[in-house]
Amino acid sequence: MARHGLTYHSICPLCGIEDETLNHILLQCRYARTIWFRFLQHRQWEHLASHADSALVDWWPDAEQRLRARDRRSFKSMVLLVSRSLWLQRNARVFDRDEMPAHTLLEIVDSEWLAWR
Repeated sequence: MARHGLTYHSICPLCGIEDETLNHILLQCRYARTIWFRFLQHRQWEHLASHADSALVDWWPDAEQRLRARDRRSFKSMVLLVSRSLWLQRNARVFDRDEMPAHTLLEIVDSEWLAWR
């Protein structure tokens, strides 16, 4: 973002603690990890939750391989949905100063998941 002359905040707008990186926003942040774990837990896939230092590019294919073949397509859609939702929440905090609690975002993600399916 800094390379393109955009306002760049080095601290994560979701947790306010760690440096903002793509992996942090989408997977490592405490806020993101809460969303991921609860969403996976509702689908009985909590064993797929990432570790705190996981990179998306490594975690996604590894988690997908741990699923039955028939569940992999749903998992791919789920990863896209949750990642999109986290990114939109990040943008809402940065650009609109609109902070949504994790439980509210989870309700929205669950609702969208039902619509996607």
